[in-house]
Amino acid sequence: MTRDFAVGMIWLVLIARFLAYAVYYTSLRLYPMAKVSAAIYLSPPITMLWAWLLFSEPLTAAMFAGLAVTLVGVWMTSRG
Repeated sequence: MTRDFAVGMIWLVLIARFLAYAVYYTSLRLYPMAKVSAAIYLSPPITMLWAWLLFSEPLTAAMFAGLAVTLVGVWMTSRG
């Protein structure tokens, strides 16, 4: 096990996962379940942006099209 692997696992398990659950359950207390559940669909676009920032993954037109569809879907689901 290398240092980079250990840091990556700590980031993935402790920060990313626990922070995501904390935000999710806090949001459930503050907002209706339908709005919070729709936000789960933002996970792939956020992952896409993280991969671009951290690993210089190229962003393609298809990725932006998927991002737009996802954002419109979440907006339609969560609007009042």
